[in-house]
Amino acid sequence: MEDIDSSRTDEIRQLHRRALEEMTALVGAAEPSTWEHPTPCTDWNVGELIEHAVGLNLGLAEAALIGDAPAEAYAPRPLVMWADSVELVLRAFDGLDEDGRTFVAPVSTELSFAARDVLTIHLLDVVVHSWDLAVAIGAVYEPAEAAVSAIADMAALIAGRSVPSTRAEFAAPIRDHAGQGDLWAHVLQRLGRDPRWVAPHDGPGAPASLRPVNLAERLARFSETWSPKIVGRVNDHEVKVVKMLGEFEWHSHADTDELFVVVSGKMRIEMRHGSVELGPGDLYVVPKGVEHRPVAEVPTESVLLEPAGVINTGDAGGELTAVDEVLV
Repeated sequence: MEDIDSSRTDEIRQLHRRALEEMTALVGAAEPSTWEHPTPCTDWNVGELIEHAVGLNLGLAEAALIGDAPAEAYAPRPLVMWADSVELVLRAFDGLDEDGRTFVAPVSTELSFAARDVLTIHLLDVVVHSWDLAVAIGAVYEPAEAAVSAIADMAALIAGRSVPSTRAEFAAPIRDHAGQGDLWAHVLQRLGRDPRWVAPHDGPGAPASLRPVNLAERLARFSETWSPKIVGRVNDHEVKVVKMLGEFEWHSHADTDELFVVVSGKMRIEMRHGSVELGPGDLYVVPKGVEHRPVAEVPTESVLLEPAGVINTGDAGGELTAVDEVLV
């Protein structure tokens, strides 16, 4: 049993580290012009949300090192301390005693928590506030399924608490959408978030969620070829941009069609029964199961639409297999 428990704690530790890495990317994407934008987190704008997260990192780091920290240790801190606070809390959590107990003042001054629970508490805070931040600045964010599963029970406990919400706590749960959506939607609702939240203002100072994605700008951010970048989502599909030059692998996708739209340049989609030439503004859908090979004899930029998680080389694998990256 101890080995099983230790393995589970290690899994949550890894999810926690990944979640902090993802939030670090979002913090870096929050430009000063967005700091005053509202977030789904009651009474906090973007800047205040990040300052809260910095303070929580530092307070938990202190608590993890000595077993407790006063409430003032969790006070909001300047945004510029984000990177240092992440380094400190990760280092402190790496040293958490599996058999020890830690007090977490923002949760309770009377109850202490085992190492796994401390990790889960912070994982929940990081994942949910990453979503708060992402939708406030118009970034794409989807937490790992394992992370959502790990925090679901904790979210249910928080939703069932009897005390009213305050600035220092998650908001009261939303119950009017009960039974709708996936587990992540339920977690958000239990913590007072509407999964359909949109920033409540527009105009010149509007957050990125109310501005279009500029394809030229996104494409200018990278130079590698055959490495799709995610720039948006449509239900369970991902919108990607990719640069092409040369010949890709022959491959097929057994379970999904694949849409290509050429932005610049020209390409040829070769199939065993023929080929299709595409130029700027042209669109073609390769049916599922059809073996094909994109070829670009000149530098070409394209938009792809396919279900989340599709591997670019399909059933072929090989050196051109890419790990999708999100361009916020």
